[in-house]
Amino acid sequence: MKNFKTFLKEGSVKFEDHDADDSDFKALLKKNGLKAKTKGDVTTVTGPDPKIQKMLKTMRMEKDKEGYAVLESLNLEAVDKDMVIELKLYIENDAMLYKQRLIPIVKNIQKKMKSGKYDHKKAPKLWMYLVDDGAKKYQKEFPGVKFGKPERLAVAQEFADEYKDEIEAQDGAMF
Repeated sequence: MKNFKTFLKEGSVKFEDHDADDSDFKALLKKNGLKAKTKGDVTTVTGPDPKIQKMLKTMRMEKDKEGYAVLESLNLEAVDKDMVIELKLYIENDAMLYKQRLIPIVKNIQKKMKSGKYDHKKAPKLWMYLVDDGAKKYQKEFPGVKFGKPERLAVAQEFADEYKDEIEAQDGAMF
């Protein structure tokens, strides 16, 4: 019975400037049996606390002290810099990843910048799709090599910073 009571504990998390109409977000809410209400720029998600934690983990987020969802913190001291460089170079030099992931991500960011909806804090999450695919492909090619989450997050942050600067330098027109 103790576990059942813990499961029933209600929780909530707030998302600031979040697109509550996003189909992936709605699907994640439905999958976890959570409810969302938007008031102004803040979307509040409520439901069983373990389900909220599961949703945040899926989104690579955590809850801060004020109850807002934020990207997982990155401890740069725990990152193997050689692994970060290796993965980033591998991704940049793989034509398929470039064509199928990198170009669409840059085009998406260009659209968001043009419309004024770009949020650089959320950008690493977008780049993680490319980085995760790159890490999987690298591991298939070189069995036994594993990239930890801190390394992958560091690569995603580097891509986000680098391409933001590049898009701005080219007045929003890269591809």
